[in-house]
Amino acid sequence: MLIKTEPASRSVVPDSKSYTIVFNSDETSPIKADCNVGNGSYTLERSNLILSSGPMTLAYCATDSLDTQYLSLLSNVTTVSIDNGKLVLGIGENGYKMLFVKRNT
Repeated sequence: MLIKTEPASRSVVPDSKSYTIVFNSDETSPIKADCNVGNGSYTLERSNLILSSGPMTLAYCATDSLDTQYLSLLSNVTTVSIDNGKLVLGIGENGYKMLFVKRNT
């Protein structure tokens, strides 16, 4: 789910299962961006988070896909926190946030 700080500009991802990221204990982070998948890594120091991209498929998903926007936002993540059980990724200085809900597997 992508959410911006201003209520008038909130965006909800229609199929949130198609946009995921996992933070493994070995600092790897598999990513799913619609029809594309890949691997990255992360560095966490207190609430500062740096995501590094790795190999990623580059398939064309569809004209209404959010894959490019999602990957762009992930590349600009600077902070991480937990709010009401949701993972909150802060995007740069612009005030954008991405909210994630843990999915049971």
